[in-house]
Amino acid sequence: MKNLLILCLLALSFVPSSFAGSSPTQPEVDKRLNNIEKQTGTHLGYVRQARFVYQPAVQGGTAGSTYGLGVYLPAKSTILRGWITIASRFDAGGTVALKCEDAGNLLAATDLSIANYTNGTVIRLIPQDTLATVVKGTTIAARCQISATIATTTQANGKMVGWVEYFVSE
Repeated sequence: MKNLLILCLLALSFVPSSFAGSSPTQPEVDKRLNNIEKQTGTHLGYVRQARFVYQPAVQGGTAGSTYGLGVYLPAKSTILRGWITIASRFDAGGTVALKCEDAGNLLAATDLSIANYTNGTVIRLIPQDTLATVVKGTTIAARCQISATIATTTQANGKMVGWVEYFVSE
């Protein structure tokens, strides 16, 4: 317990005074905590958040194709939960699935063009912070990229912004 208190005090000593006046972005927080882990040789086990965007007009939307979204989760990640927000509606008839390593483990193939999914709709991803749905760290064996797969109709329109919460297991 004493070591944990010392580690917390050490972590606070690395926070600049300007930190108190403004909220840092998640990448800034991750970078600071990664530096503390490297300097102390310990693993803090904090929850991290990855943000991704999929827009067929930018990354591509051909039916039967998978598109990497440029966001990677580290090896041994345990995914707790996630969400996507529909920023603009997708084309009719097309389904989109999201994965990191295993097919559809974040979002099973879903038609995002239907009337229920208007701009601003929030959709929970498959891991929902319960023991039954958390994607175990053993399934994310190696660093993996969050990817979108277009299963049926080619997509030219639409945009989703998503977030995944995870922590790195030992």
